[in-house]
Amino acid sequence: MTSRPTTSRRGGGFTLVEAIASIVIIGIVGLVASRLVVTASGAIEGTARRAELSGMLNAAMERAMIELRNIDATAGVPVITSPSTSSISFTVGGSSRQLSHSGTTVSLTGAAASGAMMATDVTTFTLTYYDRDNATIASPAAAIPSIRSIQLTMTATRGGVSETLRSRVFIRSLSSGSGAS
Repeated sequence: MTSRPTTSRRGGGFTLVEAIASIVIIGIVGLVASRLVVTASGAIEGTARRAELSGMLNAAMERAMIELRNIDATAGVPVITSPSTSSISFTVGGSSRQLSHSGTTVSLTGAAASGAMMATDVTTFTLTYYDRDNATIASPAAAIPSIRSIQLTMTATRGGVSETLRSRVFIRSLSSGSGAS
């Protein structure tokens, strides 16, 4: 009798089913990992954009606050010629200046400012005026002698990310002890 040699499987190979199952599992793990990477990179991009907007708004706000703080005063009245919620014309050191919002740009114009663009992508720019009792002045153009402080609010939006800054400044030449009424 002749015997047939038995073929035994040695543990060194994979079957086709095992190989396909491994490829599917690796594909699922890769998909999950790639979504995590995409989500993380989107968050990093948003954070970078927010930091960029914040830096731009901080620089513009600081410059605006310096200018508004130093508004001249004559006989206890600030030298402001046309205050509104979106712009203000004033005098600093005898030089006329204007802080305004047009389109998406905030600009400071005047002798010392030489038409400086302060910020871009600005969607909201609001000036609010207050009297000595910290009450809001509804019609600032009619109440220029009562203006003692100014609040500036700016919002910039870029690539779906928004950043808002708000700051309030007291006019230095009208502070107590300077003869202001």
